[in-house]
Amino acid sequence: MSIGGGKNPLFVSGAKVVMYGDTTMSSTQSDSEGKFTLTTLRPGTYLIEADYFGLHTERRLTIHSGEVVRIFLELQGSGLGHSRP
Repeated sequence: MSIGGGKNPLFVSGAKVVMYGDTTMSSTQSDSEGKFTLTTLRPGTYLIEADYFGLHTERRLTIHSGEVVRIFLELQGSGLGHSRP
């Protein structure tokens, strides 16, 4: 997880990361390298949101059985009205 893309992103430690599914929710925080791990998620479609001191990002993703997913999130100035599945 970072602020600013391109060649020199600033990695964010302590960002709150939440995954919302149809019937589940799981959360964690990013580590000192901006990385986070959520385990034991069932296959399905999720909304992942990350927040850090007024910065926000969200993305929908689908997880398939036995799949390991790696995603890169870039935090930006947050707008009003977040959507959840």
